[in-house]
This record gives sequence, C-alpha cells and structure tokens, in this order.
Amino acid sequence: MKPGQTIVDFSTISYLGAVEIAEACKSEGIEFLDCPISGQQAKALDGTLSIMCGGNEEVFHTIKPMLDRMGTQVLYMGENGAGQLTKMINNCALNICVASFSELLPVGVKLGLDAEKLGDVLMTATGSSFASKTLIPKVLEGNFEHGFSLGRAYKDMESMYEVLIKSEIPLPTLNGTMQSYQLALQSGHRDDYKQGMIKFYEDMLDVKVRKEGFK
Repeated sequence: MKPGQTIVDFSTISYLGAVEIAEACKSEGIEFLDCPISGQQAKALDGTLSIMCGGNEEVFHTIKPMLDRMGTQVLYMGENGAGQLTKMINNCALNICVASFSELLPVGVKLGLDAEKLGDVLMTATGSSFASKTLIPKVLEGNFEHGFSLGRAYKDMESMYEVLIKSEIPLPTLNGTMQSYQLALQSGHRDDYKQGMIKFYEDMLDVKVRKEGFK
C-alpha cells in the first residue's frame, strides 16, 4: 500500500485489533476503515446487507457510493474500531437470544408442551426475535449443520469480553450466555450451527424439540 490509499476491511475481527491495524496504517499515511457486514448469504447476494463503518468520516463519505451497492443500511458509526464494536454488540445480542430459547424450549417439552406449538409461540408472540424466527424452524427439523458455528459465535463474545475487561464493565447477561455456550462447546457441539446449543439441554432433560416425523 502507498500513502493516500485506503483499506476497507469487511471482515469481523476484534475491536482492539481494528484499532491497532488502523494505527499502524495511519503511521504509513494509509486510511483504514473497519466495515463489518451483517445479513447472511441471501442479503449478500441481493445487495441488501447492513454495513457498520468506523474510521475517518470524510473517507467514509467518499467510498459510500460503492458501499451502497452492497447494502441498504450503510452507517458511519464513529472512529476506527466503531464498526467492529457495533458488530460485536449485535452478535452478542443475537447469541443471547439463541441461548434463551435453547434453554427454555426443552423445558417446555419436558413438562408436556408440544414442541411445534411452543416454537410457533416463540416465533410470533412477545418473546419472538430474529434468532427465534430464523433458527427455531431449523431446530424443529433437526437441522444443525449449516451456518455460523457455535465455536465461531463464542469467539465473537470473547472479543467483546476483552473490551469489557479493559473498560471494567460488568455484563451479567452476556457472562451467563457465555457460560451456556461453554456448556455446549464442552459437550461436543462446537461445529454445530448456533441453534445446536439446544442439544446440550435436550440431552440434560432427555427430550427432543422436534416436529412430528423429525429426529
């Protein structure tokens, strides 16, 4: 890279890592923008991603027309690292939602509720979330093989935890979620997609949260 050029990084890395890279680039006269994306494969294909950007605001506005071709929500979040911090918070919120239905669905089935009907409630009533709407249908069909793994999801929370330790900020809900992920990882579900966490609670309670005809 030469002075005056710009790096636009779409990967999801740690906040502290993004800040460190930006500082190294700045010392060489190179602009660095951390612009992690969100929206899964379908939105990547049709150009409707969410893109969260951190770095020099003037440079952001220069490249925004190109980003607009990739996403429908392109946001300048602040200085270097702000894009990664936004993505980390979003991913942690998603992981918390996954942990909640992974714990509670097996309890309902254990106590006699129909798995499919309970799943419908958690996908449509006040307890619903993007996580429940997207992942409970996969749970009900026993689909745990495709997508973002539990192991990779845990690494996102590790990155957030680094920031919390450095800033001395306690987040008990996130800490509890990390423990739920640790239980699933230690039980051999590292390579399952996020909803694979439910297998730990299914095994513990000796139930299966499935629609009729699925294992």
